[in-house]
Amino acid sequence: RAARSTDDAAMQRLVWLFIFLLAGAVAGPSARSGCFWGQLELGPSQPAWILQSHQVVYGNFFYKLEVKVPYPRPFLLYTPLSGPPPGRPMPVVILLHPFGFNVLQHGHDNWEGVLTLAAKERFAVIMLLGRNHAFNVGLNLQASPFHPDELTYLRKTLQHVARNHCLDQHRIFCLGLSMGGRLCQRFVSDFHDVNFAAVGLVSSARYPYPNRNLQPVPMIAFHGIDDGIDPYWGGGQPYWGQQSVPQAIFEWALFNGCQHTYASENTSGVVVYKYMQCTNGADVVLVSIENGGHTYPMLSNKVSRSTIRSGPHSRPVAYVDVTQVVWSFFLEHSGVSPATSSKAFQSKLSSSRSNHEVLPESAGQARRSIYNAQAACIVLLLASIATATMSVTLFCCQYCQYRSKRGQKRFEKRFEKRFYPHASISYTKAGTATVRVPHVTYTRGLDGFRGDGDLRPEERHSRAQ
Repeated sequence: RAARSTDDAAMQRLVWLFIFLLAGAVAGPSARSGCFWGQLELGPSQPAWILQSHQVVYGNFFYKLEVKVPYPRPFLLYTPLSGPPPGRPMPVVILLHPFGFNVLQHGHDNWEGVLTLAAKERFAVIMLLGRNHAFNVGLNLQASPFHPDELTYLRKTLQHVARNHCLDQHRIFCLGLSMGGRLCQRFVSDFHDVNFAAVGLVSSARYPYPNRNLQPVPMIAFHGIDDGIDPYWGGGQPYWGQQSVPQAIFEWALFNGCQHTYASENTSGVVVYKYMQCTNGADVVLVSIENGGHTYPMLSNKVSRSTIRSGPHSRPVAYVDVTQVVWSFFLEHSGVSPATSSKAFQSKLSSSRSNHEVLPESAGQARRSIYNAQAACIVLLLASIATATMSVTLFCCQYCQYRSKRGQKRFEKRFEKRFYPHASISYTKAGTATVRVPHVTYTRGLDGFRGDGDLRPEERHSRAQ
């Protein structure tokens, strides 16, 4: 009996252990379902490499890390001191610098607006660093061969961060300036490991050819109309292409399945085009800044240090606060209520003149109108050329007929003087005359008859007879 009771107790313990293991297996995936690549945070204590960093930047832990792809490439990571949002994984903003910008020297000072907002909203910020301050993205947002693989670089970086943090796989954003913005759009097209929640572009709106994206992505773009580096109306450097910024935004709106267009104009020359009623709420917004250029990459929340300046000299100068407008757009598509007020952000682009109806001349319609006008001009030009050709041809025909009749009359008069008056003369279309007299048949061009000196000896003999 003692042995049997012992066996029963052991069996019970095994049954309970099996139940606990089964419950853990079932609960494990649900706990990891919101984390990028299923990674969990390491409990209440911070990861080891965070404890080794004592530097704090605008309310964030800051550290410089690196991954091998296959050679080492560094990246910067900022995580809020307050940790992730309570009960939720941590959202991530991938911030990409423009060409030639040294993030290690100037990133803290010039991008304090993004870092401060990330600390308030408990977002992580990952700054990728281009090799020699440049990323591998060229014409039509395609990569150049034998250059760094940016897709593998991003994948390795996210995997490295996900080993220590529970990253929210549904709230991964990308914000890029100039070349960095073009790389963001290439990530949207070619990087299928994540589905980007939204994308922010500064002086970099392009459309990939081909576009390998799998689903619509919300997008907001800022561009100065007087941009001399990446022209608003296309052209410029070979990597930029001939496509205009409104055309690129319209292509993204078509891809996202947008059905409605809204436009508003600020008194200082800021025009906002918004494509709405898109698939999965993936709105597309273009903020065009009159007299705005390709300025220094500033992402600050201070008016005196805003990214793009706008407004002609005859009117008050306005500063477009790109940082807070982009952040408001990200929060709008993050599915959570923001800790900071987005109404103040929207007031940055408030308009004194707005149109809430479908625009008759939206970006796509304007492009089609231009194409139609160009086609009409080409048709008119071809019609003019054809009409002129026909007129010249008719004139030449009339002139040739006139010359032919005149030549016939002259030939007949000459022949009457030199040959028999009852000879027969026939004319051909080739401009020749055939003369038939007794015993002689003579063929000669109308202008070639010159008299007795042109006749052969046998013809002279026939004439004499």
